[in-house]
Amino acid sequence: MPPERRDIERSGTLGTGELLLAARELGVDAILLGVGGSATSDLGLGALSALGLRFECDRGQQLQPPLPACWPRLARVVPHAIELPPLRIACDVDNPLLGSRGAASVYGPQKGLRREAVAAFDAAAGRVAELLCAAVGSGTGVLTAPGSGAAGGIAFGLLAAAGAQLVPGSALVDAWLRLEQRVAAADWVLTGEGRFDASSWAGKGPGALVQTARRLGRRWAVFAGTVARGVVQRGSSGSSADGTLIAITARGEPLPAALARTPENLERGVRRWLRGLGGAPPARGARG
Repeated sequence: MPPERRDIERSGTLGTGELLLAARELGVDAILLGVGGSATSDLGLGALSALGLRFECDRGQQLQPPLPACWPRLARVVPHAIELPPLRIACDVDNPLLGSRGAASVYGPQKGLRREAVAAFDAAAGRVAELLCAAVGSGTGVLTAPGSGAAGGIAFGLLAAAGAQLVPGSALVDAWLRLEQRVAAADWVLTGEGRFDASSWAGKGPGALVQTARRLGRRWAVFAGTVARGVVQRGSSGSSADGTLIAITARGEPLPAALARTPENLERGVRRWLRGLGGAPPARGARG
């Protein structure tokens, strides 16, 4: 979603709930919901409203959909028995719902939330989350469950009210693609990400792949648009004995320009890495 259209207060997950209902109507045996990369941070209330929960203000009027912009008026949650096939949520992060590592603090600014508004949004989310937990009788332990902050907290909402279970997304993909066997047979493991930072080690695919490579004694390299300080191995920076992180974007290059120049930036980053290894870069245009 382009930056000018990002509005965390008026974005919700109603459509995801409608898709879950559609899957149920198709008679599926189970549902695997992949979460991440969302433009929303509504704790999954939109999805839950599609699944039958009712969110009301003081006068009993329904807030539909219950977007964050409506949260100051939310007074009660009316529970509803949700009937779905077994629901698994594939999640690639371990962030809890609230706090300094929570949905709003870590991912809110990417979705248009102003930095100065993060604390207030987090507090509002905590109040709403407690209302939901009390209504559905889930207990508040789900607020701190690893992964409950994924995709703006939709994982929290579905865990609390829909009987969902979290499964590690990277482990799921690893099993499907037999990545461990492939890594074991490799000399080098090369991967990439738009920005490699502390959250990359928290279950995301590229970080999990590097951890597999290190466990199996394989050399690795990550080519990222940008690399945060001190993230190469949770406490060091630059490179380690078995691998390295390469930032392909020139310092100070604006994001729109960097995105437009990704192929050139990646080629330059790979050539720089090869020179560091002592190898001669292939001729421009050569393919391997």
